[in-house]
Amino acid sequence: MDRKAALLAWRQRLETALRDDDWSAMEQADRDVAAGLPPLAAAGPWSAAERQALQQLRACHALASSRCNAAVATLAQQLDGMRQQRDGWLAYAGGQAWETA
Repeated sequence: MDRKAALLAWRQRLETALRDDDWSAMEQADRDVAAGLPPLAAAGPWSAAERQALQQLRACHALASSRCNAAVATLAQQLDGMRQQRDGWLAYAGGQAWETA
């Protein structure tokens, strides 16, 4: 596969994972880019078309990274909220146990 095709394929995989909120696919695409990009870069200078495809991949990767960071922040807030309500949940669960006994 030529370099431009590889770069475009990785970008398309990331875009699809982003569109579908498919975190597993996004992780796998990221791993594939990380493993596949160094050999492509070592193959010599990039053509203008390859540089454009590389820039598009970088932009898509930056968007994916931003989306992941936002999801992590949201999850951290949710977990913090759950942690703050833990005592109340435990008290409620304990009260329910007394009613069913």
